[in-house]
Amino acid sequence: MLCAAENDSPMEALRESRRLTKGHRKSLFVFGLLCLGANILGALALGIGLFVTIPTTVIATAHVLRRLQAHAPRAVDEREPTGRSLPHVPQESTP
Repeated sequence: MLCAAENDSPMEALRESRRLTKGHRKSLFVFGLLCLGANILGALALGIGLFVTIPTTVIATAHVLRRLQAHAPRAVDEREPTGRSLPHVPQESTP
C-alpha cells in the first residue's frame, strides 16, 4: 500500500516502512491481531459479517498509516530514487 501511495520502488517502500514503524512494532502487531480477530468474527457470522469487518479494517489500517506518517514525516529530498540530483527547472512567471 505504501509503495503505491508514494510512487516508490519496492525497496524504498520497505525502507520507508521500517522507518515509519520504528518504535511502534509491538502496538502494530497487536493492531494486526485485532484486525485478524475482527475478520474471523465476521467470517463466523456466516460470512455476512465480512461485509462490515473487511471495509472497517481497511479504513482502520489506512488511518494507522496516516497517523504514522504524521508522527514521522518524510524528509524532503531533491533526489531521484537512484540518488541522482534532479535538474533545477526555473519556474516561469505568468503575467
